[in-house]
Amino acid sequence: MKKITKIMMFCFIFVYFLFSMPKAVFATDTVYSKQLYNLAQEKIQQKYGYISSTDYLAVVDTTNQRAVIYKKSGSSWRTVQDFECGSGRNDSSVYGVFKVIQKKFGINLSANGNGGNHYFTEYFQAGRRTMYQKITESSSVQHVTVPDSQGFHDSLIVGAGMQSAGCIRLEQQNAKWIYDYVPVNSTVCVIKSGLKYNPTPYQTESILKWAETAGEQN
Repeated sequence: MKKITKIMMFCFIFVYFLFSMPKAVFATDTVYSKQLYNLAQEKIQQKYGYISSTDYLAVVDTTNQRAVIYKKSGSSWRTVQDFECGSGRNDSSVYGVFKVIQKKFGINLSANGNGGNHYFTEYFQAGRRTMYQKITESSSVQHVTVPDSQGFHDSLIVGAGMQSAGCIRLEQQNAKWIYDYVPVNSTVCVIKSGLKYNPTPYQTESILKWAETAGEQN
């Protein structure tokens, strides 16, 4: 009887979370976003000693081509957006921890002058086109040419893997969201996570683990 009661309780909680979750795509903590945050926060803490000087944090993962935005909630950081993105071809996106420097609208990102207007949120600025010394995970050093600045911007080509010259490409409404909501001085962390993309809601994952544990106790 006790086991049946626990199963019924689990079903009720599962259905409740299923129908009460936000309808926006992954606008909630997921197994993946939690794992990604844990990887990023170690690198960020090493550089700054804190996560972000604003209430927003952006983490770009070139392994899965995702740009995940977190917002501070009390003493924790919650996932508010999980966008598909496109990073630099030939691994030309600069890896590391940065801050949003400035925002520009109407900037032409095309070398031939036909790029049109864009929402551009800049987080890296070399001052000139430069050879960027990148230390890989295997501790070997590579030299790659990167543009004089990198940031988030809208593009018609998203979801085709690494296609840009280094910037992080997003669909227009997503680039605009970052432009509108992520303030200057917000932390941006660009990493190659090696994680498997798992969009399962984190609450659901926790409930399933609880149910398995409850079943083992009977």
